[in-house]
Amino acid sequence: MEQKIKYILSIVFEVLEEDIDGNFSNETVAGWDSLKQMQLAEAIEEEFNIRLTDDNIVNLRSYNIILTIVKEHC
Repeated sequence: MEQKIKYILSIVFEVLEEDIDGNFSNETVAGWDSLKQMQLAEAIEEEFNIRLTDDNIVNLRSYNIILTIVKEHC
């Protein structure tokens, strides 16, 4: 699961997977805007075959939070 999330983040934000760690967040990544947030949510929903709530989508702000949200849905 963690590897899939890192892969999704690397594609959406055009970074290397090895650069994604606990500090990876909307505050540390240039270009993390509302459009990227929606692309991220769509990619997560598709990859894990889950449906995120609006609150979940708004809260996708860091690698650690994303991991927690996905674990709750799987």
